[in-house]
Amino acid sequence: MLRWADKPWNLRRLFQVALVYRLVAAIFVATYFNPDEFWQNQEVSTRLVYGTGTLTWEWKPYAQIRGFIHPGATALCYWLLKTLRLDFPCLIVRTSSVVILCIR
Repeated sequence: MLRWADKPWNLRRLFQVALVYRLVAAIFVATYFNPDEFWQNQEVSTRLVYGTGTLTWEWKPYAQIRGFIHPGATALCYWLLKTLRLDFPCLIVRTSSVVILCIR
């Protein structure tokens, strides 16, 4: 007897449903985010693209204990929005949520 999980089309469908659920949650749920993963990500990304934004000591040249890969992905999206002249505040905030969703 085959279980539902043994059928590849069911696993693919489960993955699709989970991905859509997470995407909808990232866009529409307004809740608390961990400052290290969300707030600092936005600040560093804003600094990389627009030259503004507050950097905490972890990002300063004398300490620099954090890497730029995570905020770099967000900064790339910010740069695309800026280049396309779509960098509205509502899109900037939601872009951060979607990038964090994709990285996790």
